[in-house]
Amino acid sequence: MSTKIMPVTDLRRKTRAVIREVYEDETTVYITQHGRPTVALINYERYEAMVAALTEAENRVTIAPTPEQKRAAALLQSWIDEGDAEEQQETGAALLTGLDENRSSDRKHFPPEMAGESW
Repeated sequence: MSTKIMPVTDLRRKTRAVIREVYEDETTVYITQHGRPTVALINYERYEAMVAALTEAENRVTIAPTPEQKRAAALLQSWIDEGDAEEQQETGAALLTGLDENRSSDRKHFPPEMAGESW
């Protein structure tokens, strides 16, 4: 597997040969315009493998709620169940927003995928 850098004008003149090289030799070809890279040509099977690997990695990153988060969500749900639902929903939303906005990290206390399950 090799790599080449090629101006778009060369690609126009040698399209068939470049595609054959990308397909058969699994060469990655970076196409430039005005001396800057604009696109990369890669073998389709390699592309599919990269997409599958990225999707798998994204699926592994999903973070399960902690027991504390579950308890807090259950408490909020109990407030909704006990009183004025609209007022409690507004209060709960304000609390969730406040907690998440004041965190020092980007990880949310209450992940959106938990909405509706327990709060």
